[in-house]
Amino acid sequence: MRSSSSKHGAAENNRGVTGHMLTLHQRLYHAFNLGFRSCNNRRKWNCSDIEIQRLVIRSIDAFLDCISTETSQHPLVKDSVEDMVGALESILEFKSESTMGVASSVAVKMVNSLPSLMLQSHVLDLLHPLASLLSTRELQVAISCASALNTVLSNISTKIEREVWQILKETKAVGCLVHNVKEFSVGNKPIEYLKEMASLLSKILWRWPQSRFCVWTDAKLLNVLDTLQLERENSTKVAVLQLYSTLALCGYGAEKLLENGEALLRMMVDCMDCANNHSIRMEGFRLAQCLAINKRGCLKMIKICGEPLVKAIISGMRDCNSHSEKLAKNQMSIVEEACRLALITRWAGDHHIYFWKAGVDRVLLDLLLGNYDKIHQLQQKLSVKEQIVVVREGLNTNFSLSLRPYAWDILGWIATKCAEDFNYGALGNEYHLKILIMCACLAFVDSILMARQISQSSPTNTAVSESASRAVLMMIFWKQVRDSSERSCCCSATEDWEGEDMFLLFSLWSLAELLHHSDPIKNHLLDNQTNFNEAQLVSELQKICRHCSNAGPRWYAVYILCVFGHYGFPSRMGDRIGKALTENEYTDLELNLVNGESIYVHGVLLMVRCPSLLPPGELLVKEKASSGSSVKQDAENRMITAVRLSARVDHQSMLKLLEYVYFGYIQASEDLVKKLKLFAKHCGLHHLLQMLCRRHPKWGTLMPSFDLTPALRPGGHHFSDILLESNTRQLENWMCDSCSASVPHLHVHKVILESSCDYLQALFRSGMQESHLQTIKVPVSWESLVKLVTWFYSDQLPEPSFGCLWDNLDADEKLLEVQLYIELCWLAEFWFIEDLREECYRVSVSYCLDSSRYLSVKIIQTAAIFTQWKLAEVAANHMAPLYHSLRNSGELDALDDNLIEMVRSASVRLSQEGSRLPS
Repeated sequence: MRSSSSKHGAAENNRGVTGHMLTLHQRLYHAFNLGFRSCNNRRKWNCSDIEIQRLVIRSIDAFLDCISTETSQHPLVKDSVEDMVGALESILEFKSESTMGVASSVAVKMVNSLPSLMLQSHVLDLLHPLASLLSTRELQVAISCASALNTVLSNISTKIEREVWQILKETKAVGCLVHNVKEFSVGNKPIEYLKEMASLLSKILWRWPQSRFCVWTDAKLLNVLDTLQLERENSTKVAVLQLYSTLALCGYGAEKLLENGEALLRMMVDCMDCANNHSIRMEGFRLAQCLAINKRGCLKMIKICGEPLVKAIISGMRDCNSHSEKLAKNQMSIVEEACRLALITRWAGDHHIYFWKAGVDRVLLDLLLGNYDKIHQLQQKLSVKEQIVVVREGLNTNFSLSLRPYAWDILGWIATKCAEDFNYGALGNEYHLKILIMCACLAFVDSILMARQISQSSPTNTAVSESASRAVLMMIFWKQVRDSSERSCCCSATEDWEGEDMFLLFSLWSLAELLHHSDPIKNHLLDNQTNFNEAQLVSELQKICRHCSNAGPRWYAVYILCVFGHYGFPSRMGDRIGKALTENEYTDLELNLVNGESIYVHGVLLMVRCPSLLPPGELLVKEKASSGSSVKQDAENRMITAVRLSARVDHQSMLKLLEYVYFGYIQASEDLVKKLKLFAKHCGLHHLLQMLCRRHPKWGTLMPSFDLTPALRPGGHHFSDILLESNTRQLENWMCDSCSASVPHLHVHKVILESSCDYLQALFRSGMQESHLQTIKVPVSWESLVKLVTWFYSDQLPEPSFGCLWDNLDADEKLLEVQLYIELCWLAEFWFIEDLREECYRVSVSYCLDSSRYLSVKIIQTAAIFTQWKLAEVAANHMAPLYHSLRNSGELDALDDNLIEMVRSASVRLSQEGSRLPS
């Protein structure tokens, strides 16, 4: 039995292996043996004899021809892969004109014949010679190398992306490909040349964002692409569209394409037309999606070609309108790309009316119900119950389930983002909209009743259920859902309204509706029988307002606070500035009420937060009194502008309004709220008025920020009482708009500076000589000073360069950016500004963890100079794996002994931790 089993196993292993294949394998290794050499106890193929190279190439070619799907996993093949790759690598690196052509062609055959998993461990060996030959003048060799690289890069593992990118950088592959595309029109090169070069460049741009900067900044390349747009040949159009799409993945690249993008957008929309083949249509839709990754790009695209674009989207979505229960694969892919592009409805704009005009309601019904007969039946005189039966029957079919989440999202957005005065009925859409709402409500009810069963069934059903629920909620509460591309770069995240914690948002949303519309529920939630009282809830909601970075949760926290008489927008900046309201330090305005009472305030804060309270002309002229005001000096010889207020302004209301100006939020009784509504409306405080009226937040609305940076502009210099200078004594083309001082400086305000810095407060109020200085010299660079003052005035530290801009800075330019934050970290520690220190430390650490060898050495040096030892430890830990290499190369010689020992100790700890890991 054992012998029979063994024979059976051998027969299975040799299935498909013929005598001819065995003979070719023997000939292959006979040829290999002519060039095997021993190198570092490893067998390596290397031979400069051209005839032997040709023999090896022919042998590899013949052996690859006999490999089938059945035999590709045979040990005979698996064991030969390393030697075939090694021989081809050596021959290609030799770069002989006699063998380059056939060797590169065989490389193409090999990467297409062998399973990608089998080649994974040998990819890096093959990449270098192939990428090096992209610059060759031999067209067929360049085409073959690009073709082979296209296949290889399509299948590489994410684990080796870093190593692959390093090879592409060393061989200057991106620069070669850009040059090849630009030179396509010179010398009558074949279309295949452009196709392979552009396709490979697109793959690299898509996978490695750091490669994009040098491409979208190449004006000549963009001009060439503009010319290639006019080509009628299909493969050329596809290649050009793919290149445009990958360039648009960079936010800056997309802006560049849209600067003069009329011709590009016309071509893009034309490519979406159903008269084109499948590939061209797909790439047209994908380019539009990339250009619409952010709101700014989307609205610019809509402005240029809004209606034609929407018509093309609807046409693509109409491909689903088929009597068959199943769409063809190509048809389905077009519909899906069109649906993805239709998600531009998440932003308000003119395109919404275009969607309604183009018949989006009917297309959505096709996506949801799938059968024209059912929709036609709904248009008959049916009762509501009969309509529900027909709709439920359609929803219960399995038609295009993967498309339904798109349909629900699009439905929610078009129902909520269209202009408030838009009349659905005028376009004959009212009946279709009614049926769509019925579809969404039925799916919503089902999702609630069967939540447990759905979550335990297929993921598709779960997605459909969630999106249907979202559509209903969007129509009720103006909901918006974000969409982003993981491969995009240089795109700001400011549009992320909901944030990552959707449970927090939905919880606040639900609680807001319960509390605003049901007093019994409110009383029950906060009665003495619960463990959570009103004060605790208010405190938690205020924490969300201060510390959550996304607008959605903060808006709903603010909305809930209105229930308890708290109105406005709590923030860390407001908490700091608010303390100045009860102090008379640095005040320059006296508000006089008719009852003889006076309130002293700071003109700079009114200028930014509530300019209507300033007397006319106060923004421009300080010395002259304007109508209704006068100027006097206080005991400290400060100029005080006295302003007479209207008789309708009472002391309590004015104090409460000023409390909002200084803190950003207030607590007020119902009686006081009535008065404050009038003042808020008169003063143009629209956000305060919205909260006082308890209006529901509109989804996607930006959160009002407590931003005082407008006071740094020339208009704010009027109220400045001190100058800040850096240790930079000269700046090219620097000039002050408000004074004649030649040293670079900033006009700032003591009331704002000391609210965030106890050190400066002590300095200004000490009564010593320093407290009377008109200029403070800050011991940092000009660039650091600008970032510091921006933080003082906004509680926001300006972000460093990111995305492909950062990746394309040279090492010294990166070091300059890093030094600014390390320098600020030191100053914040010296001035006891803990919040700023933590933020600067966070940014500096992110630089440490993404730095090169050279930059790591420079960062640890800079951290030591500024005595930032915690940061130096982080840098040392990052350098630990490279310690021996850095020491042997002499790169550590620039460090003092203490820093070298810090890196060595980190390396020892790393080795010890590695030795303790289980084997």
